[in-house]
Amino acid sequence: MTVPSALGLDVDARRYRERCTLLLSEAKDNMAKGAAVSGIEEKLTDRDDLLTNVVELFEYAEAARDDNKQEKAAKQRNDEHADALRDEAMIAIRGTIRKHDTFIELLAHVKRGTSSHVL
Repeated sequence: MTVPSALGLDVDARRYRERCTLLLSEAKDNMAKGAAVSGIEEKLTDRDDLLTNVVELFEYAEAARDDNKQEKAAKQRNDEHADALRDEAMIAIRGTIRKHDTFIELLAHVKRGTSSHVL
């Protein structure tokens, strides 16, 4: 049996999420006000302490997401740079003029007995 059903409440995931968001935004506001006031010691309740911990966890998770985004962007830039270098190298290789480009021409050249051939 869940707590909402035991109390006869009609609560769904959206309401939980909204309530959590409201509590966290209030906790952030209280933390900002507490940081602005210096020299006055506030009495924190267990609820305030827990909400502060949750806010810090959210901030940590957000920082980790930002780090992952930056790492992915750097990897993508490196991959694009490697692709560009590879493309340039392939163009340079394809651009070289070979004396005997086709297999048939090479065979004809070998049959003629010429020893100076470039592959």
